[in-house]
Amino acid sequence: MKRLVAMAAVLAIAGVVAGCGEGQYSSPRATFETMRAAAKAGDRDAAMACYDKETAAKMAEMEKLAKEFAADATSTEQMMKQAKEAKVEIGEEKIDGDKATLQVTMDGRASTMNFVKEEGAWKIHLPMPDLSKMKEGLEKLKGLKGLGDKLKGLKLPKMDK
Repeated sequence: MKRLVAMAAVLAIAGVVAGCGEGQYSSPRATFETMRAAAKAGDRDAAMACYDKETAAKMAEMEKLAKEFAADATSTEQMMKQAKEAKVEIGEEKIDGDKATLQVTMDGRASTMNFVKEEGAWKIHLPMPDLSKMKEGLEKLKGLKGLGDKLKGLKLPKMDK
Protein backbone atom coordinates (compact mmCIF):
# COMPACT_ATOMS: atom_id res chain seq x y z
CA MET A 1 0.00 0.00 0.00
CA LYS A 2 2.88 2.38 0.84
CA ARG A 3 4.39 1.75 -2.59
CA LEU A 4 1.08 2.57 -4.25
CA VAL A 5 0.76 5.85 -2.30
CA ALA A 6 4.40 6.75 -3.07
CA MET A 7 3.89 5.98 -6.76
CA ALA A 8 0.71 8.11 -6.85
CA ALA A 9 2.59 10.97 -5.18
CA VAL A 10 5.42 10.77 -7.72
CA LEU A 11 2.93 10.77 -10.59
CA ALA A 12 1.04 13.71 -9.08
CA ILE A 13 4.27 15.71 -8.71
CA ALA A 14 5.29 14.84 -12.26
CA GLY A 15 1.89 16.00 -13.49
CA VAL A 16 2.19 19.31 -11.64
CA VAL A 17 5.71 19.87 -12.96
CA ALA A 18 4.67 19.06 -16.53
CA GLY A 19 1.62 21.26 -16.18
CA CYS A 20 3.76 24.17 -15.04
CA GLY A 21 6.00 23.84 -18.06
CA GLU A 22 9.19 22.79 -16.27
CA GLY A 23 9.84 19.94 -18.71
CA GLN A 24 9.19 21.92 -21.86
CA TYR A 25 12.61 23.62 -21.75
CA SER A 26 14.59 20.86 -20.01
CA SER A 27 16.69 20.12 -23.10
CA PRO A 28 17.23 21.63 -26.54
CA ARG A 29 15.12 18.80 -28.01
CA ALA A 30 12.27 19.49 -25.54
CA THR A 31 12.37 23.22 -26.32
CA PHE A 32 12.28 22.57 -30.08
CA GLU A 33 9.39 20.15 -29.69
CA THR A 34 7.54 22.67 -27.47
CA MET A 35 8.03 25.40 -30.07
CA ARG A 36 6.84 23.12 -32.86
CA ALA A 37 3.75 22.03 -30.91
CA ALA A 38 2.90 25.66 -30.14
CA ALA A 39 3.34 26.61 -33.80
CA LYS A 40 1.12 23.74 -34.90
CA ALA A 41 -1.53 24.89 -32.42
CA GLY A 42 -1.23 28.47 -33.68
CA ASP A 43 -0.12 29.67 -30.23
CA ARG A 44 2.27 32.50 -31.11
CA ASP A 45 3.02 33.45 -27.49
CA ALA A 46 3.93 29.89 -26.51
CA ALA A 47 6.12 29.55 -29.61
CA MET A 48 7.90 32.84 -28.87
CA ALA A 49 8.52 31.73 -25.28
CA CYS A 50 10.88 29.09 -26.71
CA TYR A 51 13.35 31.74 -27.94
CA ASP A 52 15.97 33.47 -25.82
CA LYS A 53 15.35 37.12 -24.88
CA GLU A 54 17.73 38.53 -27.51
CA THR A 55 16.20 36.52 -30.37
CA ALA A 56 12.63 37.26 -29.24
CA ALA A 57 13.37 41.00 -29.04
CA LYS A 58 14.85 41.07 -32.54
CA MET A 59 11.97 39.02 -33.94
CA ALA A 60 9.51 41.48 -32.35
CA GLU A 61 11.45 44.35 -33.89
CA MET A 62 11.36 42.65 -37.31
CA GLU A 63 7.59 42.11 -36.93
CA LYS A 64 7.11 45.77 -36.12
CA LEU A 65 9.06 46.77 -39.22
CA ALA A 66 7.13 44.30 -41.37
CA LYS A 67 3.78 45.64 -40.14
CA GLU A 68 4.92 49.23 -40.57
CA PHE A 69 5.84 48.58 -44.18
CA ALA A 70 2.81 46.37 -44.88
CA ALA A 71 4.66 43.15 -45.53
CA ASP A 72 2.45 40.18 -46.40
CA ALA A 73 3.57 38.02 -43.48
CA THR A 74 5.71 38.62 -40.44
CA SER A 75 8.75 36.51 -39.63
CA THR A 76 6.88 34.91 -36.73
CA GLU A 77 3.93 33.98 -38.94
CA GLN A 78 6.31 32.50 -41.51
CA MET A 79 8.17 30.56 -38.80
CA MET A 80 4.93 29.19 -37.39
CA LYS A 81 3.63 28.19 -40.82
CA GLN A 82 6.90 26.45 -41.66
CA ALA A 83 6.97 24.61 -38.32
CA LYS A 84 3.36 23.55 -38.79
CA GLU A 85 3.71 22.23 -42.33
CA ALA A 86 7.28 20.93 -42.48
CA LYS A 87 8.32 17.31 -42.32
CA VAL A 88 10.80 17.36 -39.45
CA GLU A 89 13.48 14.95 -38.32
CA ILE A 90 15.37 15.70 -35.12
CA GLY A 91 18.94 14.52 -34.98
CA GLU A 92 21.86 14.74 -32.60
CA GLU A 93 21.86 17.08 -29.63
CA LYS A 94 25.20 18.40 -28.31
CA ILE A 95 25.44 20.27 -25.03
CA ASP A 96 28.52 22.23 -24.01
CA GLY A 97 27.92 24.12 -20.77
CA ASP A 98 25.25 26.77 -21.33
CA LYS A 99 25.28 26.37 -25.12
CA ALA A 100 23.95 23.57 -27.27
CA THR A 101 23.15 22.58 -30.81
CA LEU A 102 20.45 20.37 -32.26
CA GLN A 103 20.54 18.87 -35.73
CA VAL A 104 17.17 19.40 -37.42
CA THR A 105 16.11 18.41 -40.92
CA MET A 106 13.07 20.25 -42.24
CA ASP A 107 11.66 19.17 -45.59
CA GLY A 108 14.97 17.52 -46.46
CA ARG A 109 17.15 20.53 -45.56
CA ALA A 110 19.51 19.86 -42.68
CA SER A 111 20.49 22.65 -40.33
CA THR A 112 22.02 23.18 -36.94
CA MET A 113 19.93 25.06 -34.41
CA ASN A 114 21.65 26.92 -31.60
CA PHE A 115 20.39 26.96 -28.02
CA VAL A 116 21.44 28.86 -24.91
CA LYS A 117 20.57 28.20 -21.29
CA GLU A 118 18.68 31.20 -19.98
CA GLU A 119 17.52 31.26 -16.36
CA GLY A 120 17.86 27.48 -16.18
CA ALA A 121 15.85 26.80 -19.36
CA TRP A 122 17.07 25.87 -22.83
CA LYS A 123 16.00 28.49 -25.37
CA ILE A 124 16.44 28.71 -29.15
CA HIS A 125 19.01 31.30 -30.18
CA LEU A 126 18.95 32.56 -33.75
CA PRO A 127 21.78 34.74 -35.00
CA MET A 128 19.88 37.86 -36.00
CA PRO A 129 21.17 40.74 -38.12
CA ASP A 130 21.64 44.26 -36.81
CA LEU A 131 18.37 45.88 -37.81
CA SER A 132 19.58 49.49 -37.68
CA LYS A 133 20.73 49.47 -41.34
CA MET A 134 17.49 47.83 -42.41
CA LYS A 135 15.52 50.52 -40.56
CA GLU A 136 17.51 53.26 -42.28
CA GLY A 137 16.84 51.76 -45.71
CA LEU A 138 13.15 51.32 -44.99
CA GLU A 139 12.88 54.90 -43.73
CA LYS A 140 14.35 56.10 -47.02
CA LEU A 141 11.86 53.98 -48.92
CA LYS A 142 9.03 55.47 -46.87
CA GLY A 143 9.64 58.76 -48.65
CA LEU A 144 9.04 57.01 -51.97
CA LYS A 145 5.70 55.60 -50.86
CA GLY A 146 3.07 56.58 -53.41
CA LEU A 147 5.69 57.59 -55.96
CA GLY A 148 4.24 55.17 -58.51
CA ASP A 149 0.82 56.79 -58.23
CA LYS A 150 2.35 60.25 -58.58
CA LEU A 151 4.23 59.21 -61.70
CA LYS A 152 1.09 57.75 -63.28
CA GLY A 153 -0.62 61.13 -63.22
CA LEU A 154 2.41 62.95 -64.56
CA LYS A 155 1.96 64.21 -68.12
CA LEU A 156 5.14 63.94 -70.06
CA PRO A 157 5.74 65.97 -73.21
CA LYS A 158 5.42 64.06 -76.48
CA MET A 159 8.67 63.31 -78.15
CA ASP A 160 8.91 63.99 -81.88
CA LYS A 161 10.78 61.52 -84.02
